Formats: sequence, C-alpha cells, structure tokens
Amino acid sequence: MAAAAATTAAAPLVMSATEKAASATFPGEVGQISYVVGNIIYVADANGANAHAIVDLGAPVVGSGAWAPDGSRYFCSGGDSLGSAPPGGPHGTDLSGRIIPSVRNLTLTRDGRFIIFSNDNGLHYSAAGGNGDGTHLFYAGISVDRPTVSMDGMIFFDQGGTLDTRSIFRFDGQAEPEEVITNGWDADVSPDGSRIVFVRSDSANGKAQLWLAGSDGSNPVQLTTEAAAGGGRVA
Repeated sequence: MAAAAATTAAAPLVMSATEKAASATFPGEVGQISYVVGNIIYVADANGANAHAIVDLGAPVVGSGAWAPDGSRYFCSGGDSLGSAPPGGPHGTDLSGRIIPSVRNLTLTRDGRFIIFSNDNGLHYSAAGGNGDGTHLFYAGISVDRPTVSMDGMIFFDQGGTLDTRSIFRFDGQAEPEEVITNGWDADVSPDGSRIVFVRSDSANGKAQLWLAGSDGSNPVQLTTEAAAGGGRVA
C-alpha cells in the first residue's frame, strides 16, 4: 500500500554535522522509570520505591510517552493535545498551542528539538520547547502510529488497519514515505540507524514475534519463536 504524498516540513528534522544527540541524565543514569495510572504519570525508582506524580493530564494518557534525550522533561498526550512535565513534577506544560484531534504515540528526534507524533490523518511535528503548532509532515488516508526516529533523523512508523495488515514506512521528512516492511508494526531503530526491530505475526499460528531487518527492509530475520518463548515477557 502506498502512503500519501508528503508535504515539505517547515524545519529540517535531521541533525547537522555539528550537532549531536544529548546524553541522557534522567532516567537512564539514575535507573528510574515512568509509568501511567489512569490520568496520572508517575516516576519511581526501578524497584518501585519513591514514586511520585509528575503530571495529571485530566484525561487518559494515550501511548507510552517519551523522555527528552537529556532527561529534562517527559512528553505525553492526553488524546487531543501534547504536554510535558519535568521529572520533579507536578508542573505540566501544554505544547501544542491548539487542539490536535486523536493524538496517538509520540517520540522525539535524537537531538531533542522536535516531537514527532501521529494521529488519525497523518504524521506531525511540534517544537519540543513549546510554541508548536502540530505542523503536518504528511497526510494519510488511514491511521498512522508508533513513530520512532533514527540518529540521522529518519522517521519509521506503521500504517494500516488491523495489526496483521499494517506496514512499516521510513520517511526523511521531505520526500514521500517509503514502505519497507509488510505485515509489521511497532518498529524501533538501532543506534546507528542501520537496522530496525519490529513485530510481525507468525505465519504458522498468528502469534506476534520479534523480527530484525535492515533499515530498508532487507534481510528480515525472525528473532523469537513460540517454542522458545518460555514464561517471560519482552517489553
């Protein structure tokens, strides 16, 4: 299936040669986690101790949210807007500047300058520092979800109907999105941008399994199987 034609972004999403991604100071270096209970986002130590709320969205949290690369703020969606909060909380900030219907999952560019987010009609970006307007990257006729961004600014996302009919696309923010994986969703990109890991239905039993492929969709390899699943969970 072909994605809708792209519209040129108002600002470049790719880092220049002199820029580099910020190193995480929170939560990575201190081993803390973020999680959601109802409308409220919490932060806690890895063992669950010292939990405290950082923002109450007043509506169910949509998606998993994302931390800024330097750990300074947590970005999230309440379904019709973008927001952020510092790890100390509970002081939230509305970033979108207007109502954005059906905001789904979001991610940040690796330099922390832009939020990339999806909704029912396409992919969008907003300035991470505020004053963003939810600028369209491109429109799509079907739902777009789960964007992720590589170090060089390449965006990967999935698009389609039910999970087993979804495809993964890559997009540089300028040209038309390119389909790289069929029957795949929830991609994540390797630090060097050369490979993606994604979920695909097992053709034998329909169970979801992890796969690995080149960033262009080449050489796909199944990583997990039902026989080797054990009793654990990959998250």
